Amino acid sequence: MLAERSSHAVLYRANREHLAWPAIESAVRFATRALDALRDRLVATLVQHLGDDRAGRTTVALYGSVARGTADRRSDVDLVVLTPDDVGPDEVESLVLSVTAGVERWTGNACSVYELSTDRLAELVRAADPMVRSWLEEATTISGPDLTGLLHTHGA
Repeated sequence: MLAERSSHAVLYRANREHLAWPAIESAVRFATRALDALRDRLVATLVQHLGDDRAGRTTVALYGSVARGTADRRSDVDLVVLTPDDVGPDEVESLVLSVTAGVERWTGNACSVYELSTDRLAELVRAADPMVRSWLEEATTISGPDLTGLLHTHGA
């Protein structure tokens, strides 16, 4: 990086002549594609466990420090998984275990999954649960119906 003073700020620009530039550029490109790669793997996991139709009706959203862009190497990956009502408890448990293990292998970070049904989502909205506000403020839907829209549908 090259630094230049400009009044009260320091401006940085990439030094493309630096010997390490190809590695830096590669890392920056990877970071911009990482969420897409995570999305693709999560969708494949959903389809494997639920089939195309129910996978398409399952919402997966990212929230917490990763969604806010404040994560560091120790941060966990927080996911909301909202399954359709026709997914049985054993299927949900298997899916959550697979998603958790997969995200941990793919990212090297711990994964926390907040799994809920449509009915449970409505209960949380009615109770003004603090998680609902968190999801409204920072959740990014990465697969399925938009979480924010679903929250608003239930009165959030």
